[in-house]
Amino acid sequence: MSAMFRHTLKRLRGQMIGWGLALAVLGFIIASLYNTVVQMRDQIEQLVGTLPREVLAFVGSLDRMFSPSGYLDARYFLLMPLILGVFAVVIGSGLIASDEENGTLELILAQPISRTHLFIGRWLAFLGALAGILFIAWLGLVIAIGLSSIDLNPLQVALPFISLFGISIWFGSFTLMLSLIVPSRRVAASLSGLVLVASYFITTLARVSSDLA
Repeated sequence: MSAMFRHTLKRLRGQMIGWGLALAVLGFIIASLYNTVVQMRDQIEQLVGTLPREVLAFVGSLDRMFSPSGYLDARYFLLMPLILGVFAVVIGSGLIASDEENGTLELILAQPISRTHLFIGRWLAFLGALAGILFIAWLGLVIAIGLSSIDLNPLQVALPFISLFGISIWFGSFTLMLSLIVPSRRVAASLSGLVLVASYFITTLARVSSDLA
């Protein structure tokens, strides 16, 4: 199982570094704009005040937007479940099904490895890649915050990433399950992606609708 874990994690190394650096750069840009947003508070309040409640749900709470935690929540973490969900869906759909569709699964199972070890090794490698992405993103955001006036310590910044880790695990595992049931990887990714997008919109709009909440 350890060999399968290392092999799969090595395959995901490029995606882990790429996604992690992209999110770290995004966090760096957003954190560096905090001072500008605070200075333009009056103009932003006037603009946001003209928007309907449904749109404000995707912008974030106006009364918290100018605090460090509220700003990061509205500008960075609000979209992170959807962004990381895409990675989880794409990787989860191909952990096992990609080898089956490529015709290499039987060759892998011909080696001295059980189906259980194959499954667990692949799944743990997915968790490792996801943790690596979140760590790189967290590190980039912490560095950016250290260069800005945002008054948050590394532990406070890490808490939302822990929540994102759990959400992404769920969607990745859900997609993996679908890939073992439906006819193809593409169908599994499509169905899981539909659930991902629907859950994002329902969760966001629940801020303005008690029925959805």
